[in-house]
Amino acid sequence: MNDFLGAQIPEFLVSFKNLRYLNLSYSYLGGQIPLDLGRISSLQYLDLHNNDFNGSFPVEFGNLAQLRHLDLSFNKLEGSIPAQTFSNLTQMETLDLSVNNFSGSIPLEIFSNLTQIVKLQLSNNKFTGNLPATVKGITFLKELYIGNNQLSGILPVWLGELSELQSLDLSFNFIAGTISQDHMRNLTRLKHLQLSSNLDIVVNISFSWTPPFQLTSLSLSSCKVGPLFPQWLRNQIEIEDLLISNGSIEDTIPDWFEEVYSTVKFLDLSHNQIKGKWFEKTLESRVVNLDLSHNQLSGSVMSIPYELEQLDLSNNLLSGLMVANDSKLGNWSLISLILKNNQLIGKFPDTLCNMKTIEYIYLQNNLFSSGLPTCLGSLEYLQVLDLTNNAFSGHIPRSLGYLPHLQSLHLHNNKFRGKLPATFQHLTRLVTLDLAENEISGILPSWIGEGLSSLKFMTLQSNNFHGEIPLELCYLSKLQMLNLAQNNISGSIPSCFGNLTAMTVDHSGERFVAFYSNASFGYGERLLDYMKGPELEFLTSSLTFLVSIDLSNNNISGEIPKEVISLSGLLNFNVSGNHIRGKIPDNIGILRELMFLDLSRNQLSGHIPQSLSNLSFLTRLNLSFNDFTGRIPTGNQLQTLDDSSIYTGNPQLCGIPSLNRCSDSNGTPDPGQENKEEDDDNHLWFYGALGPGFFVGFLGFCGPLHFIKSWRYAYYRFLNKVGNRLALAIAMKAAWFRQKFHKL
Repeated sequence: MNDFLGAQIPEFLVSFKNLRYLNLSYSYLGGQIPLDLGRISSLQYLDLHNNDFNGSFPVEFGNLAQLRHLDLSFNKLEGSIPAQTFSNLTQMETLDLSVNNFSGSIPLEIFSNLTQIVKLQLSNNKFTGNLPATVKGITFLKELYIGNNQLSGILPVWLGELSELQSLDLSFNFIAGTISQDHMRNLTRLKHLQLSSNLDIVVNISFSWTPPFQLTSLSLSSCKVGPLFPQWLRNQIEIEDLLISNGSIEDTIPDWFEEVYSTVKFLDLSHNQIKGKWFEKTLESRVVNLDLSHNQLSGSVMSIPYELEQLDLSNNLLSGLMVANDSKLGNWSLISLILKNNQLIGKFPDTLCNMKTIEYIYLQNNLFSSGLPTCLGSLEYLQVLDLTNNAFSGHIPRSLGYLPHLQSLHLHNNKFRGKLPATFQHLTRLVTLDLAENEISGILPSWIGEGLSSLKFMTLQSNNFHGEIPLELCYLSKLQMLNLAQNNISGSIPSCFGNLTAMTVDHSGERFVAFYSNASFGYGERLLDYMKGPELEFLTSSLTFLVSIDLSNNNISGEIPKEVISLSGLLNFNVSGNHIRGKIPDNIGILRELMFLDLSRNQLSGHIPQSLSNLSFLTRLNLSFNDFTGRIPTGNQLQTLDDSSIYTGNPQLCGIPSLNRCSDSNGTPDPGQENKEEDDDNHLWFYGALGPGFFVGFLGFCGPLHFIKSWRYAYYRFLNKVGNRLALAIAMKAAWFRQKFHKL
């Protein structure tokens, strides 16, 4: 159907008394489902999926006694399912209510009255409660999908009596209990079993048990399957998708698994403690996606299956050289290679240049050394190259500038030297450029601003760049993060920084959308930054918060341009360790998103603006070792930053938390520095009025929220923003602790 139907179902349809088949899927229909549809008693097939219907499930559908197929999936329906609706629908064969917002318990009548049901699809809703303890009559059921809800309770044994069942999906719920062979004893036709992400399910099946079925797909991720490798998989010779990540397996992969593995196309055994060497017969495999990350596998990477598209061996104990010598290397179809966080050594494997289809290369946190081969420039589909934390050296190959699809380049913490290749100006799709902690020198080229029009994140920290910041950087309207710290940059901060419009936007309420897709393994963008002292890793979910300018530890002079204050989305502004003079702009309080402000070790003077107290998200402030004078401002968030080191090295400052007392023009001591004596009667009145005042204030607050929708939405958006800020602060503090204890 086309969108000419508009937002309502035409009334004339109700007049067709003998109408049996009605398909209005993908018809751009909205509003509530017309109740008159329940009057078309002849209906046998009703399909309304992929529309924009809202409201509740129509009770009137219970009058459609001849209905065999009902599909309401992919709408916005909500509320509980009325149980009485299904008392009369005894002919129903297919019921699909998936991808809505239905809640409450699943009516028992669905399982007891729909005796002809063949396919029952209730996934992706908000159903709660338990599955019924006993069920009789649904002997024809072939497909049962109830995944991605909020169901709890024990997995019922009656599921094992559904002899016609072919597909069972209960994943992403809160179902608990132990699964034994009793749950599957009569499932002779079962092909697809998905129980992933039910954290309290324990799979306890006898090693000697032989399943009565041959599975095509099995998903037990985040269920307790181990500690031993499940032996009952031994005879599953038709399995294509096998997912047992985070399954508490602490075993080696048995020899017999090679037979099962030879048929598997998607294999995920990640996040276990699997030991031993990884597969030696991989070239004989049909595997397309292989994830063995976060285990304890050892050995070297000697071969890769020809048909493989995704390989993730990250976070293991792999060591030695990466070698893959074969005449058929040019036939590889590899798209993603992830070997990060291992102990691989040697030079960059030249054989990767033969993988013409590759798009993602993650080799970070290994022991690779030597230079990069120029043949990397032949990987025309390459989107991401991450070589962070290795020992690569030499000049950055000019050929990297000819990668037409490159969007993310990470060479962080290596030993690259020389100048930035001028060919990089051709990387018009580049979003992330991370060259921090190398030995790259020269001036900052103007072509960065002229050519890299898609750039969002750029960090050149801890190199040997010199000269002034080119004004052309201000052309980067999408730039969200600029880190030039710890170089030899001179000159002043360009006033045209006000043109960096991406920094004028509050990104905290946004969801970061990765600019490239690697959905099979869930990898997105990552960045290392020093926003709050120790090096922190910002992943896809937190990159929206990374709105930052860091120019610290250079030779920058001049004043803080007033145009910087227009960058209202800034979360971090760090110009410490330079020669900046003048005053802090009085209206700095406009930067209300600011969390980290470091102006220390400069030549700033004058009063500290009172508007700093408007920065309600400020968690780190450093104004030490300048020439500030006068009273330290107080109020709001500044009261929580009670640390005298913030103001150290400013001998003419006074007031809390410094040790210097302030005096007004008459020489009267500052009451903030004196011992304050409170009157007991004032305390009594205060506490006596506290309760009634709170009650009245609470009503005054909740009343408008209840009756004024715009206020309510604005308040919820505010709570969402505060929640995002809190989540970032917690994540950064956790990263700080991890960094600290890792060094210990």
